[in-house]
Amino acid sequence: MEQIDQIMIRRRKIERFIESMKDLPEIITEFDESLWAGLVDSMTVHSKDRIVFRLTCSDGLGPGEIEV
Repeated sequence: MEQIDQIMIRRRKIERFIESMKDLPEIITEFDESLWAGLVDSMTVHSKDRIVFRLTCSDGLGPGEIEV
């Protein structure tokens, strides 16, 4: 049952994210804090030259991590 609950929570988060994306302009010209918060689950700073972002929508909807 816990796994189903986790899936439903994740689904609701994705649905809210998609709804928030519908309100955005086609071209984003400035930083949008709510968009950023909806995309990034966590960030790990390994050094000044290596930062890894874990994306919220990593279940087949996009890459799970982006390293910069």
